[in-house]
Amino acid sequence: MEHISEIIDDILTEWAYRVNDGMPDVDNPLHMAQLEHSLFDLEFPGQFVVEFMSNLREADTTPLSDKDKEKAKKLGLVWKRVGYGKEDEKGITHKNIDGKLVAVGDEKGPEKEPEKPKEPEDKEATKDFFKSTYEKDAEEKEDGDKKGKEEPTQDKITPEQKTKEKKKTEEISKVLDLFTTSTSETKGSGKYKLSPEDVQIYEEHLNLSPEERIKKQQKILDEQKKRIGKISDEDIDMAMDMLKEKLGPKAYASLVASIKKKGDPPPEFTKSGNGKERLRNVIRHYLQTGGISAISGKVVPFSDSQLDHVVSLDNGGKDGAENWEWMESRFNQFKGARSEKEVKAKLIERGMRTESEVLLEMNEDELKQYQDEQFVAYWETKFEKGDVANLSVEAIKDMTADEITYLTKAWNNYVGENDPRFIPRYGDRKTVINGKKMTFSRGGVVKPDKKDRDTWGWKNEKGKWVRDPELAKSFEASKAAHAKDRGSGGQKITADEIKMKLIGGTDEVTGQVFEGVLKTGDGYPPIPDEDEEQDMDSAMREMLEYKLNKKAIIDKYKEDRKNNPKSSSESGKRVTKALKSQTWFRKWSDKEKKKNPEEYKKWEAKKDEFVLNAWQKELENR
Repeated sequence: MEHISEIIDDILTEWAYRVNDGMPDVDNPLHMAQLEHSLFDLEFPGQFVVEFMSNLREADTTPLSDKDKEKAKKLGLVWKRVGYGKEDEKGITHKNIDGKLVAVGDEKGPEKEPEKPKEPEDKEATKDFFKSTYEKDAEEKEDGDKKGKEEPTQDKITPEQKTKEKKKTEEISKVLDLFTTSTSETKGSGKYKLSPEDVQIYEEHLNLSPEERIKKQQKILDEQKKRIGKISDEDIDMAMDMLKEKLGPKAYASLVASIKKKGDPPPEFTKSGNGKERLRNVIRHYLQTGGISAISGKVVPFSDSQLDHVVSLDNGGKDGAENWEWMESRFNQFKGARSEKEVKAKLIERGMRTESEVLLEMNEDELKQYQDEQFVAYWETKFEKGDVANLSVEAIKDMTADEITYLTKAWNNYVGENDPRFIPRYGDRKTVINGKKMTFSRGGVVKPDKKDRDTWGWKNEKGKWVRDPELAKSFEASKAAHAKDRGSGGQKITADEIKMKLIGGTDEVTGQVFEGVLKTGDGYPPIPDEDEEQDMDSAMREMLEYKLNKKAIIDKYKEDRKNNPKSSSESGKRVTKALKSQTWFRKWSDKEKKKNPEEYKKWEAKKDEFVLNAWQKELENR
C-alpha cells in the first residue's frame, strides 16, 4: 500500500504543478485535461489513463440520509470534498456509499465515487480520494510490476513521447498568452504608419509570387510543428478551455467575436456550424504558426495581428488555412481595400519620402496627439469646475471639426455615457414615427425591421417623415435604400450636428429642435454669449501657442516638400498628371460602376498597372 501512496503523491504533485493556483479541481475541464497530461507524463499505461479519466468524469454521489447525517454530526465529522473526517485532523475516515456513512476500509459492494471535489482542502484528503476510489487499478499496476506482467508496449507512453507532450503543452500555453497580451503597436495618430524598415520588408514580401508566399508561410508552420507536433482537436478544446478560464465569460466572448472577424470572411462562414468550424480553424492556424508574422518573421500578439489571404477572395482565393497568412495590423491597415499593385505603388511613394516629408508627418502626428490629449483634458477640467468663461456660442460656431471633437469628448467624459446629455459621435440616429421608435441614416432613410412592415419605406423630406409607397412594398428595397444612404463604416455625426446639440438649433433632416445641452443642462451654468466672453486663461493661451508654433514648423516642412522636385509629393503630382493625360482615363460614377462592374474592374486594373509603372519610373529617375 506504501507503493500506492507514492504513486498518488506523484500524481498530485505533477497535477498541482500544472494548474495555475496549485489547487486541482475535478469540476474544472481545464484541470481535468491537465490531469490527463500528468498521467501520461508519469508513464501510466494508456488503457489505465482512459479508464481512470472516464471513471473520474462519470462520478456521482447520492446524498447522505438524514439518519447518517445525524451520525456524522455525532462523530464530529465534516465534509472534506472527498469524504468525511475530523475538522482538526488531516485525511478522511468515512465515505458516502450510496447515501450511507461508511468507515474507510469497511466498504461493501460496488463503490461509487464521492462527490467531485471543487476545492480540495488539503493534499491528504485528495490523496485518500484517489487511494480509495482507484485502489484497484493502482494495485493491478503494482502487481503487474511485481510479476512482470506489464501492459502492452503500445499502451505505454515512452520517455520521448512524454517529453514531446510536455513541450507541446508548454508551447501552446505560450502562444495562448499572445491572445491576452495587450497591444504593442504604437498608440495615437501614428499607430498604423509604416517605418522605412516596414516599407522595405513589405515590398520584399509583395514581390514574392503567391506560391513563394505560401511556401514562406509553410516554412513557419513546419518549424512550429517540429517544436510541438500536430495541433489536434483535443488541443483546440484545451486551448479554448484555458482561454475561457483565464479571461472570464465576458472577455472570452469578446475574444471569440474578434476571432470570428479575422480575415473578413464571407457571410456563409460566420454562421452556425460553419462559424464554429472556422473559429476553431483560425485558432488552430494561429497556434500552428506560433503567432509569427509572415511579413516580419516576428511573434505578434493576437490583438496586433490580422489574418490575410495570400490570393484575395476577389481574385478567386479560398478562405482556408492553405490561403491564410498572419501579419501585423499596420500592414493590413496600410493595404486596406487596395489592390496589390496599388499597395506596391503606395510603398514606393512612402519609400521615396525625403527627410523633410518624414519630419512633416512626425510633427503633424505630434500636433494631433497633443490636441487629442491636452484640449480634451482642458475642457473636461473646465466642465468639472463649472468654469466656461472662454466658451461662447460664437466660439463654438467658429470651431473646426477637430476642435468640436475635442470639446464633445470632454463633455461626454464629464457627464458620463448614461447621462441623457451625452452626445454620441457615432451610431444610428433615432426618431419616433406613429408612436414607434425607429433608427435612420444621416440622409433621413429609416432602417427597416424585417418583422415590422410599419418600418418599411420611411424617408425624411424637408423635415417631415413620409412613406415611399414603392419602398414600403418590400423589406429588401427598404433595406437597400437605407444601406445606400448610410454609406460604409461607422456613421460619424457631423460637426454641425454636434454644434447643434451643444448650443441648440433645428435638425435640417428631421426638423427636430434642440435646446442645447450646454445651455440647458440641469444645474449647469449657461455658456456666455459673445459679448459676455471673457479673456482666455493661461492654460488655453499655452495650448494655442504650442499649436501655432507647431503649425509654423509644419508649414516650413510643407514648403521644403513643395520646393524639392525629388520629394514623393512632387513625384505624386507628376504621376497623377501623367495618368489624367491618358486617352482612356475618365471618372466613373457610382451608377456606372454598378451598371458595368466587369468593365470597371478591367479599367481599374489598367489604371493600377499604369500608376505602378509611373511610380517605378519616378524611383528610377531619382
